[in-house]
Amino acid sequence: MKKLLLLIVGTIFALCIAEILSRFYLPLPLRYDMVSAQNKRVECYEPSFFGGYRPKSNTCGRDDNGLLASTQSPSGILILGDSLSTSDGWARALQKRYPKRIINGSVSGYDTCQELHWFRELDKRIQIDAVILQMCPNDIGGSPVLVPKDDHTYRYFTGSRAFDFPRWILRSHLLSYFMFQYAIENIAAPLEEDPVQIEQHTRQCLRELRNEVGNRPLHIIIFPVLSDDQNEHLKGWNSEQQLKSIAQDVGVSYLFLRDSMEGMAFSSLRERPDDHVHPSAEGSISLLETIVPFLQKDSRLTFE
Repeated sequence: MKKLLLLIVGTIFALCIAEILSRFYLPLPLRYDMVSAQNKRVECYEPSFFGGYRPKSNTCGRDDNGLLASTQSPSGILILGDSLSTSDGWARALQKRYPKRIINGSVSGYDTCQELHWFRELDKRIQIDAVILQMCPNDIGGSPVLVPKDDHTYRYFTGSRAFDFPRWILRSHLLSYFMFQYAIENIAAPLEEDPVQIEQHTRQCLRELRNEVGNRPLHIIIFPVLSDDQNEHLKGWNSEQQLKSIAQDVGVSYLFLRDSMEGMAFSSLRERPDDHVHPSAEGSISLLETIVPFLQKDSRLTFE
């Protein structure tokens, strides 16, 4: 009994020493781009010697359009989206058309839940009069992201997998390092095995975004897979229908481009023949000619 007690005490003492040393020497377990004025690589987690790791706001996000780097405080209509809305896409074209009103806050690779976090960060810093959310099949599971849930857990998305863990784990450097280095890689279940769970999570994040936008206008643009044959990209076509169902369920005004542009040869809009996602600059303009009239139906959206 005495030996057992000594073993237990010794183990606890060793773990405490290991935890203290880890807080001095153990590197943070993950590195992704985080929002910063310099838009450089920084940690997703804020280390605290006494508090362990705390996920920063807009976890693993990026300031692709320099909104936080600007010394000005813009106000206007915020566009949230992924790579379809960056570069020379439709959002940039809309921004050129209405430079005083459109704020492009899109980030390549983002999904709905990441855009929710990004909105929260931007809403603290700039005046947002309305939100246009661009959605596409990427919203059914996107880039790595850590999302807090209501049941005091976090859900970490990485690739096509997800892993839920209690929030208190991040209070320990040792446990969080073990989890991110080993547990997620070996325990996380593939998301595609449970498509219902992914859809529910996207719906939950969209509902939260709608609630946080409040009385301000919120409109969704659902982009199609640039394919005219369902069998060419069946997963994308199914994701489109999922997003349409989610928008209807949450009760947000939306434009489903595949229906609204009936008869359009979407494959002709591609940036490259083998790219089923990104339209060319000319293709973006074609899409914009349908998007703008839809948005202008809302008298609260003043573009000029």
